[in-house]
Amino acid sequence: MKNKLLILLAFLLANASMKAQAYLDDIMLQSFGWDEYTQSKTTSEGGIYEFYNARAGVLKAAGFDMIWFPPPSASTGGNGYFPTEIYNFSQTAWGSEAQLRKMLTNLNARGIYPIADVVANHRSGTTSWVDFTNPTWGCETICNNDDAASASYVGCRPSGAADTGEGFGGSRDLDHTNVTVQNGYKLYLSKLKNLGFKGWRWDFTKGFSANYFGSYIADSQPYYSVGEYWDSNLSLVKGWIDGTNAAGANISGSFDFPLYYTLGNVLSTNNFSSLNNFGSMAGLAGQFGYSEKAVTFVDNHDSFALGSAILGTNIPKAYAYILTHPGIPCVFGPHYYGGTYAKDGTSRTYSNYSSVINKLMTIRKTSGIDAWSSVTIDQSGIGLYAAYIKKRSSDTDPVIAMKIGPNSWSPTGTGWSVVASGTDYAVWMKTTVNVPPTISISPVGGTFANGTPKTITITGSDDSFITPTFYYTTDGSEPTTSSTKYTGAFSVSSDVTIKAIGIDNLGLSSGVLERAYAFKTPKDVVIRFKPPTTTPNWPLPKIHYWDYTPTTALTAADWATPINMTADPDNPGWFKYTFPSIIQVSFLFRDGNATGTLGETKTADIVGVSQDSWYEWDPTSSTFVKLVNNLSTDDIKGNKANLTLLQNPVVNGVAQVRLNNAKNGMLSILDISGKLLKTQKLSKDSGDETVSVSGLKSGLYILQLNSDKGTSTVKMIIK
Repeated sequence: MKNKLLILLAFLLANASMKAQAYLDDIMLQSFGWDEYTQSKTTSEGGIYEFYNARAGVLKAAGFDMIWFPPPSASTGGNGYFPTEIYNFSQTAWGSEAQLRKMLTNLNARGIYPIADVVANHRSGTTSWVDFTNPTWGCETICNNDDAASASYVGCRPSGAADTGEGFGGSRDLDHTNVTVQNGYKLYLSKLKNLGFKGWRWDFTKGFSANYFGSYIADSQPYYSVGEYWDSNLSLVKGWIDGTNAAGANISGSFDFPLYYTLGNVLSTNNFSSLNNFGSMAGLAGQFGYSEKAVTFVDNHDSFALGSAILGTNIPKAYAYILTHPGIPCVFGPHYYGGTYAKDGTSRTYSNYSSVINKLMTIRKTSGIDAWSSVTIDQSGIGLYAAYIKKRSSDTDPVIAMKIGPNSWSPTGTGWSVVASGTDYAVWMKTTVNVPPTISISPVGGTFANGTPKTITITGSDDSFITPTFYYTTDGSEPTTSSTKYTGAFSVSSDVTIKAIGIDNLGLSSGVLERAYAFKTPKDVVIRFKPPTTTPNWPLPKIHYWDYTPTTALTAADWATPINMTADPDNPGWFKYTFPSIIQVSFLFRDGNATGTLGETKTADIVGVSQDSWYEWDPTSSTFVKLVNNLSTDDIKGNKANLTLLQNPVVNGVAQVRLNNAKNGMLSILDISGKLLKTQKLSKDSGDETVSVSGLKSGLYILQLNSDKGTSTVKMIIK
């Protein structure tokens, strides 16, 4: 029996070690800043999902193993932190569910683990304070001491248990003692894994008791889990991690806020003494048994706008520290790509630090440094911090020496060479490093007008200062050194996906960069809208548009100058607006008020529309509109086939449709790529019909009627 127990114990320890080893040397990228959905670098490529889909191969080659993405559910805020319909992954500022799935599939195929930002502490009503839909929950799921308990609104009152954590203003605090909430979030995590996410970043973890996080993590089994326990108190952060204990193991990591505040302070004062914690590394990463739980970082989408933000030349110094020390380092996307970001009246403009960060990541990967590595601090005082880092404490020699601060310092012993340096920082190794080359394809992909061919150029650089050799494919296949060699610009004028790699003088690859180009014939697109007539009341609705193709097709819209829609004489109560000679356009409806309040003076964004569409005001939807159909007036008034969806979104596995001129008709359900999923022969030429959609997952589909009188198509949302 004793031997069996020893064998079992050895197996469990080995299994735990293998699990830890899976992410010990990982580097994480935070893909977004606070207002990422407004950044031209992402919007010009069709949104954040398309942006990272194109770069998946390049980012893996650079050294990233995990990418943390913003909340993927419908939300009242553009960045997703006030979720409404948590099972709705299409109505977001980031892109469609189809784009999300495509990106996640690509990332997983290239060995990058996508991390979803999970907002479980709170939830906003779909149209008001407490009307939760998709899934539908009652007020018993809201903590009884939530703000809504004393607010003035129409609807039920919070009747759940008291909050098990801190309150969150501006959204309803959820009662995680409630089984409906627990099962709802377990199902939510299951849906996220089905999309392709592999791990979780938990928002506002002070909001409810840590043991519930532990339950959700144990149930979902993510590759990695990290919580936002925002506190400089090391004991409290460790306490939260301990609180996620499930089945005898601490199963969540935490962002290393104690180290973040320490690092910011020493860089601003040039007094580095607090980086030495009695001979150990500062922060959570310096605590025995917690280093692999510590996600170290320089700033994030919230902290960048605060007084604690690390700025200017201190940014490379901070990365020189976290990328050479234990912990799971996380790179802030705005630092990597640069740009101007704003939150709460504070604006920050960052340089592009990708070349600095890429070199430091290569140093980390080449040296074998990871979360369990060992630090020996040589100097920590005014003007200087210097340390040696071993792969493991039992090793004889260090693999890295580094210093930050204005004072001079060099490592002792022979064989050391500077492999990275900048203002007040330097890193030494006894081996050389080779940073992957960079690659760029221009112009960025997108949809263009037929007859406007695009000239494609491929460029890049390498730390050897020798231009890489580029290879590419145009059939969507993975490029190799046997693929077409790039010798100069070439033209494309039909639909094509270009994938390219750069190879440096030592044979190292940049990783695959991809661009997709589509060409379509511009046409007039007529948008119709039936506005609200009670509360609110929009007697003369307006439209506001942006992101249109071709870019020369329309005059830029100005929010300060509302654009009138005109009454549709053929359809009383409806208004219309014609976009001339376009391929696609994004827009919203508004009443002309300058405030632009969602659900009162404007609808949510409607993006990437490429055909005639009909929308009706719908106060039960988080977008405040519903798509009625995509038919022209002639289709409605004439004798052509006519299909109308009577309820959209469709619920309970049954769609109710109205038919006209449907003789010998067949209904088909297709996914958004055009793949046929189901068919149903019709029993009548005209009238109402029931269509089964059972077995289909939540999402956007195409419902098509084919009859002797032609074809009619509508978009259908299944919940």
